Amino acid sequence: MQMLIKNVLLILIVAVLITTSLDATQQKPENKGTSIQQLMKEREQILQKLVDIVKEKYNQGNSSLNLVFAAERELLDAQLASATNLRQRIVIRELQLRLAKDHEQHVVQRIKQGFDSREDLMRAIANRLIAEIELLREKKQA
Repeated sequence: MQMLIKNVLLILIVAVLITTSLDATQQKPENKGTSIQQLMKEREQILQKLVDIVKEKYNQGNSSLNLVFAAERELLDAQLASATNLRQRIVIRELQLRLAKDHEQHVVQRIKQGFDSREDLMRAIANRLIAEIELLREKKQA
């Protein structure tokens, strides 16, 4: 009998904890004046600073061009996420394609110098193809 009471109490405690947890996750967060657009703009600003820092380090010989490409790609992705119309999206997709082509050429040069592998080139080509596909998709909507 005591075992049954302990099991029932344990089940009740677990049920209360689950209910309390679900209630907490379903509550809407308080709006403290921060909108999604503000957060996206802040993200773009931070990523622009990252690009500037990585480029400066690269120019000083303290970073690789691959890190510059990665930072620029991340910034363009953030800009694409906050684009408000098709024209902006197409311009950003064109910049992404230009960046992907530049990165692909950089990898080709690094292979010739013995620094990168064929796998790196395959990834760069695949990324360029994705950029071309996405640009064509955007243009198709225009």
